[in-house]
Amino acid sequence: MWAGLLDERIADVRQREAEERRGWERRPSPAQWIVQHGIGLGPPMIHTTLGEGAAQCWARVGADRCAPTTREQARAALGENSAEACQICRPDTVLGLLG
Repeated sequence: MWAGLLDERIADVRQREAEERRGWERRPSPAQWIVQHGIGLGPPMIHTTLGEGAAQCWARVGADRCAPTTREQARAALGENSAEACQICRPDTVLGLLG
């Protein structure tokens, strides 16, 4: 009787560990490019999690008014001057654009 209960408990724990491991493996990688939408004043700002200044930049997906974007969208927005580059993480430099 006890052996059967222990076997069931061990199987449950192994299944839970396997599900957790699969969850970590399927977790999407963090966004490398972030657009920060303003409150109606000025253009949006582009941030990056790449490069030397990224560790000091506060912008992260999930922060107020910050959303992930693609490299192409960030490059287009900065190239068309429809967005500003963050002066801390310098996405324009990472993209090879003159800042």
